[in-house]
Amino acid sequence: MPSRPQKIPPGCSFPAQTCATLPFWARVKRPAGVSMKPLAIFVSGSLLGVCLTVAALYVKEPLSKRLTALLSRPRTTDTTRVKLALRTHEAVMGSDSAAATLVEFSDFQCRYCAIFRTKVFPQIKTKFIDPGKLRFIHRHLPLSMHRNAKVAAQAAVCAGDQGQYWALSDLMFSRSSCLECQGAIELSKVLELDRKSFEACLSSNAHMDEIEKDMESAEQLQIDGTPSFVLGRTTAHGVEGVVLRGLMPFAQFETQINAVLKSGSLKP
Repeated sequence: MPSRPQKIPPGCSFPAQTCATLPFWARVKRPAGVSMKPLAIFVSGSLLGVCLTVAALYVKEPLSKRLTALLSRPRTTDTTRVKLALRTHEAVMGSDSAAATLVEFSDFQCRYCAIFRTKVFPQIKTKFIDPGKLRFIHRHLPLSMHRNAKVAAQAAVCAGDQGQYWALSDLMFSRSSCLECQGAIELSKVLELDRKSFEACLSSNAHMDEIEKDMESAEQLQIDGTPSFVLGRTTAHGVEGVVLRGLMPFAQFETQINAVLKSGSLKP
């Protein structure tokens, strides 16, 4: 029995048998004299690009590891030397007689700051702070895009009134994604704090002036992103050094700190 001729779909410029297997978007009748090669090249190139991107993300290393490596790439060092005076009430870790001082400006909802505190800072603490070589100071720079960052900064300072500054700040950095849904007050409940005093400190904005001074000092140094750092030699009134901008791997911090310890200054 002879086969029935296949009906050519309207607007299709291919043979009937081919058109029957094509999706509707491919059944385009091309005008006379117009080549389909540019379109074919474009589509093939786009598909190839997608395939290469997916392969790059999943081949050899997990995505999370590659992302961490990307975020930890070396950042810039300002060449202009700056002086930063310390105030009476500062969040200080380490010896006042340490030869070098590192000041961090950070935001509790900044994911790069969280990576620094949880991945990089423990190595800095072990190698330089604990042996008395480096003094570390934490200052606040809550960014306007993070609605809970300023409250979190206040919570850390209020917890500091009860000797729990580092405990709460470490907790908030390790759970920075929870700040959006839970908030600093809820997270702080895992710590042994006098709740009445802590919440009274928060509601009265008792330490807001200190946080605003931190922000003003960042502005004076033209620091508008987090994390940013000032690294240099320890002076009688603070630190003299240079500004480091962005998240860096421990190896780069190690090189920079050793340069200060060796010569008393940092040469970027």
